[in-house]
Amino acid sequence: MKCTAYSAMRQFFFVLVAVALVAAPALVGARTAETAVTSTGEETAELDRDDDGDPGQFPGETLDSMTPRTLESMSRDELQDEGFILESTVEQTARAHATVFAMTAGSVVSGAGHWQLDDSRTALTLLGMDLLAVTLLTAGVALYVKPTGRPAIDDRRRELWFLGSGLWGTSWLIDIFGTAFRDELGIPSSTRRDVGWGFATRYEYWRPEGLSLRHLATAEVTARSRNLELDIRSSQELGWGMSDYEVTGRWFPLVGSRTATRLGLSASGRALRYRLDEPYQRDELVFKMHGELNLGQLFNHLDRMTLGVAAGALVRGYRFLDGDEQWTPLQRAGWRIPIKIHLALNLTEQLRFKMEYMRATGGWAEHGPDPIGIPVVHLSYRSTDRIDLHAFSAFGNAPGLGAGVRLWFGE
Repeated sequence: MKCTAYSAMRQFFFVLVAVALVAAPALVGARTAETAVTSTGEETAELDRDDDGDPGQFPGETLDSMTPRTLESMSRDELQDEGFILESTVEQTARAHATVFAMTAGSVVSGAGHWQLDDSRTALTLLGMDLLAVTLLTAGVALYVKPTGRPAIDDRRRELWFLGSGLWGTSWLIDIFGTAFRDELGIPSSTRRDVGWGFATRYEYWRPEGLSLRHLATAEVTARSRNLELDIRSSQELGWGMSDYEVTGRWFPLVGSRTATRLGLSASGRALRYRLDEPYQRDELVFKMHGELNLGQLFNHLDRMTLGVAAGALVRGYRFLDGDEQWTPLQRAGWRIPIKIHLALNLTEQLRFKMEYMRATGGWAEHGPDPIGIPVVHLSYRSTDRIDLHAFSAFGNAPGLGAGVRLWFGE
């Protein structure tokens, strides 16, 4: 009985070994067919096919649809369809070199950066702006060296110097930003609030010559639509008894198809009350024509970069306290030609840059001798859908800086 049991166990063991030996090659083959190691070391699914090439286990499925794709196996078009941004490092290096060239050599001859990128059309346009700038500067020098004897003409030399230097500086900035953003992405979309209304408050520090003014708290209400804009501003000097009020309305009857291309008129009134040291009051009435151009109308790679010009007439009057502590009648102080040139664009999707160059526009920046022009740099950061952070710096006879926040509704 024991031999019989022992024989049965031995036969059962031999059967198990035989089955294992027979099944092992089949299991190894199945595992090889099920998975394959790619060149990147990842395992990808693979199906056994019938002799006719169709999947053997999953009808309707193909090998390509079941196999995960690696980046190396995808074409350039497929990668772009998936959202990948492809750019040659050679192009990036060339653009970086051109930007540096625009910042250095372009400060003398605008368009140098675009010449480096073989964009002769933009380069020639910027060079033409430089030639016009030189012509205006030369005319201003000629009036200074050999005046005509007519004050109405001779006094315009500063306006000629302003326009010449403004054109030169603007063409230089266009050359720099135009080369820096000359890629498939282009300039980021504008974050300027063109529609709706908002309330802003900010702190300003000014250092005018011969005056005690230092710190201002400013509040402003703004309303904008496609064709109309309204700004109401009030500034109060903290501790020195100065008040400054201004109302400005703008009308743009001509608006282009591209954003920020428009032509219009504006009127503003300003009243300033200064009650310390030598108390006086100053009132101003200003009329201007405004023109703005989205440079994408001329050059596709400059789309959403805005160039603007405003010019008009400013009438100013003063009154002072007499010996009886009574205000004298308002005395007209002549008229001036306010001019402003600005260049605006977004540096990132949230950060907006605006460079202004202005003359005879009023304000604390022009106290003291009459400057040729005053540069002002604005930075606006769109932190949320309703909140903007703003900072500015002015470089005039009364240098100033400030920062604030704006709430916006109805956009």
